[in-house]
Amino acid sequence: MPKAKASTLSLMAKLQDVLVSQKLLTLAQVQEVEQEAASGKRTFDAVLEERGLVKPAELARARAELFGMPYIDLTDRELKRDVVGLVPYELAENYQLVVFDRDENELKVALVNPGNYKATEAIEFMAREHGWKLSYSVTTAEGLQNAFKAYGS
Repeated sequence: MPKAKASTLSLMAKLQDVLVSQKLLTLAQVQEVEQEAASGKRTFDAVLEERGLVKPAELARARAELFGMPYIDLTDRELKRDVVGLVPYELAENYQLVVFDRDENELKVALVNPGNYKATEAIEFMAREHGWKLSYSVTTAEGLQNAFKAYGS
């Protein structure tokens, strides 16, 4: 098994453990969702969402706990265009991330999937070029979509 796939599987197992430890899912529900995801060639997250077993914010909080990051709710937060625009929209959309705050040279970045190492590589490359220090949070896809509105304002 390729190493990347193995680490993805272990991350998923750890996320499932967090969901069970937070009493958001039972072990039986985890197994049912895994089977349904595998049989329908869908992701674990997609099945959770379709079945309404875990709210998006709960899943994001579980991911945040797994990665040792804070959770940030961006669903109703109005962001400044000049802050969000520090990262080009195409990059932000592709990697599902957004800069939501800035304090001098420190940027606060929200990610939907902190396990997407290509996303962190991309933003860290930009940070090195500009001399930024980064701190990460986890948000929901809905929060990210709300944040993307700042690109157009």
